[in-house]
Amino acid sequence: MVTFIPFPTAVLAEHLNSAAANTACAFFCGSMILVSVAFNILWHATAYKRALVKDEIPDALIFKIRNAYWFGFLVYLIAFTLTFFYAIAGLILCISFWVYWIALDYSQTRSKISRTKT
Repeated sequence: MVTFIPFPTAVLAEHLNSAAANTACAFFCGSMILVSVAFNILWHATAYKRALVKDEIPDALIFKIRNAYWFGFLVYLIAFTLTFFYAIAGLILCISFWVYWIALDYSQTRSKISRTKT
């Protein structure tokens, strides 16, 4: 899914200032929904019954990541729906959500993991 993103991005760039802006924004935000679904499936496969998660990783971190991925899906779904009425508003919501991913803080959890190892 990640390798597909340049295509809807190019479509969005080409049609953002045209009559097809709503469709282009919906295509882009819809693609982000599919990426979100893929990441949710990947995380579920990784964390289900802690199959691929190290023992020292606390459950709180696992739940925090899971909740962030589900929240992302919800935001992208709202952005997608919004693009049919207000193309730019949906696009801004979709893109501004990336700030959430950047700001998501795992530092406290990391320090707990470091203390557990010592």
